[in-house]
Amino acid sequence: MMHARPEITGAPVRRVEVLEVLAALPGTALLTSKEAAIYINTTPEVLRVWRSQGKGPRYKGRGHFVRYEKCDLDGFMSGFDHRFDSSEVGSPQEVSSRREREATAPVRRGALP
Repeated sequence: MMHARPEITGAPVRRVEVLEVLAALPGTALLTSKEAAIYINTTPEVLRVWRSQGKGPRYKGRGHFVRYEKCDLDGFMSGFDHRFDSSEVGSPQEVSSRREREATAPVRRGALP
């Protein structure tokens, strides 16, 4: 199914409308720097700096023809979201109590974690 992508450089489009369209795209969709920046809540300039420093999400192309695969952006952002860490399974009360136990547990010197 082909999704109509709003033209970001044309008439003003609300950010939420762009996000709705981008979220509906398949993981293999290639996004421009402007679209990728909106999707991960940064600016195209930050993405350009990250590319020059060898940081940030994976991309394809070079110069002015750079594209980001949506699944690469998702993977990049999942590295920053620790709320959904797989070790934190259970009810909020269980997670909170586990965190308290871990924070107050005595540290054994010389022991490997």
